[in-house]
Amino acid sequence: MIVLTVELPTLCGNGFYYNMDGGKREFIKVSLPNLEVLIIFELENLETLGHGLLSMGALSKLRDFLVRDCSKLLCVFPSQLVPMLQDFETLCVESCNLLEEVFESEGVDSNEPDPEILYSALKLVQLRNLPRLNYISKRDPMVFKYIQTLEIDGCDSLRYVFAPTVTKSIPQLRELKIWSCKMLSRIVAEENGMGESCVDEVEFPQLESLELRYLPNLRRFCNSTHPLELPRLSKMHIWFCRGMNAFSLGQVSAPNLSLPGILWNGDLNSAIQHLQKGRKKEEDEEEERRKWWEGVEERRKRDEEQRKTEEEKEERRKREEEERKWEEEWRME
Repeated sequence: MIVLTVELPTLCGNGFYYNMDGGKREFIKVSLPNLEVLIIFELENLETLGHGLLSMGALSKLRDFLVRDCSKLLCVFPSQLVPMLQDFETLCVESCNLLEEVFESEGVDSNEPDPEILYSALKLVQLRNLPRLNYISKRDPMVFKYIQTLEIDGCDSLRYVFAPTVTKSIPQLRELKIWSCKMLSRIVAEENGMGESCVDEVEFPQLESLELRYLPNLRRFCNSTHPLELPRLSKMHIWFCRGMNAFSLGQVSAPNLSLPGILWNGDLNSAIQHLQKGRKKEEDEEEERRKWWEGVEERRKRDEEQRKTEEEKEERRKREEEERKWEEEWRME
């Protein structure tokens, strides 16, 4: 297995080294056909990957990709890089403050491999602490077709996860976790990602586990009026989503779901309402505990700062006392 870890801040803005020949800079055409794992982190000036400097097949065996703490990166995979990712299985993107999109599909050449092939191996996507992320992919529904696990945490600009036309293209999704996305108002949008209204049937035939936590603006999972079938859903955790008053505008069926303590008649919309009422007291108690611990931590920090201040004062007093003694001794001499 070939692994490449890039952590040197000597990369150029587009992400690749250059040769120095007589003082002239020339960018290298890069090919890494056997690379399987790529880890990139703390490249403060990295703005994009590829930029026309990768030959076809350059990343054809790439399987796992981690990018973290690249503060100027705007897009993880530009359109020209997408056709090279035929064996791609795992993607983890963390703490890239300016990142707006993960997969750019605009400008993909129609002569490139079939989109069915491009993402056929992609199974796990993890997106964490991306405050400006707007889209996973704005236009290309094939990105989601084979994903089995999608985890999103701390993406405060994200308003929705899937366009409705995309949901029919993700039949393999089994686990969906979304935490702490302040602006998220629904999981499935009414628009198709291009500003066009496109309310359609929503399908998640393989979804088994759903976890939604700390989403203050979430209103519903989706706004579709069509019946929503979740035949395999067996685990669901909804916590601190106080604006959520229903799962969908249409009827929702989840026959394998068990919700302890709730009178369960198979209709997820009514269950959500009961669940929210029952959870309010628990959430209030947890909020009280959180505030108490924050107060404890704040007092601890304040006491620590006061202790350091007193120590610094004592050190300064001792130093001034010693300087005064030295000065008196010097005068006596």
